[in-house]
This record gives sequence, C-alpha cells and structure tokens, in this order.
Amino acid sequence: MGAFRDLPQAYWRYFDHIDRPTAGPLDGRAWRVRDDVRKYVRFGQFNLMNREPPFLGFHIVSCRNVLIYFDDSGRRHVYDLLHRALAPRGVAVFVPTEIPTPTMFDAEWGHAAVVYRKR
Repeated sequence: MGAFRDLPQAYWRYFDHIDRPTAGPLDGRAWRVRDDVRKYVRFGQFNLMNREPPFLGFHIVSCRNVLIYFDDSGRRHVYDLLHRALAPRGVAVFVPTEIPTPTMFDAEWGHAAVVYRKR
C-alpha cells in the first residue's frame, strides 16, 4: 500500500481499492482516487525551486523521497513553497527523515511517513 497507507485514515474514503498485478510491496493491491472525487484532484509535475507554487489551496500535498537531493537552503525553500500551496489546515506528507521547520506545521500522524498539518 506504500504511501497510501501513510495517509490519515480519514482520507481513505476518497480512494477505491483495485486488484491488479503489481510487483514489490503492494502485493497486488493498488488504490485510485474515486471517480466522483477525481474532478477535484490535480496530479502534476513542477519545479520545486520555482518562486511560487503552481496552484494554491491544496488539501493534501505529497512530497516523498525528493528532499534528500536538496541542501538545507533548498529544503527550506521547498517547505515554504509547499506551505504556501496548502489550504488552511492542509496536510503535507513527507518521509520521516524530511522534517520541516517546526513553526510551519503540526505533526499530526506518522507511520512510514510523517504527516504534517499546516498551522
């Protein structure tokens, strides 16, 4: 279940379980955003070093296993960028080794990932 398992359980209702052959830790289990929710979801790529986020008002942002490639200054920039992209009380998901500035987020839940809620 990977990153999906790491989301707070309250968010699981927005996903459907699908069976499909997969390799690795998913063991044939996969998840997709429910069809009635998909119109509210944005998947995309953008440059984390941009000055402004591509969109504002996100409820969940996942940034896992990316920040290991940045120096301290770059990580601070990305945390700030994602913080600005989130809606009030929005959630950011990072791996446990990626710890944002404590004044930006409240640690709310964690397992294989750490979930932070925007202050």
